[in-house]
Amino acid sequence: MNTAYLTKVGLPLSLQESFLAGCEAMKTVHVDVCTPSHPAHSDMLERVPEDRTDYRPFADPEKWPAFLEERAAALRTVLETEKRG
Repeated sequence: MNTAYLTKVGLPLSLQESFLAGCEAMKTVHVDVCTPSHPAHSDMLERVPEDRTDYRPFADPEKWPAFLEERAAALRTVLETEKRG
């Protein structure tokens, strides 16, 4: 969500700050099931046990807030890069 993209598609730059605020707010929401759209977003493939009937490695109460922090950090990196120009 860099500034050039938002400008190009006619979206407000305020979406960047809204995204960061939303990530912070959602960290406090209790999530029973978090299914990322990409395996890399949750280290899913690395968590598959040899015993394919053992589903416990996928239970991780810290994954949701960590995922949100990852996404927020990625945007912060974009914003810092843009500042340095």
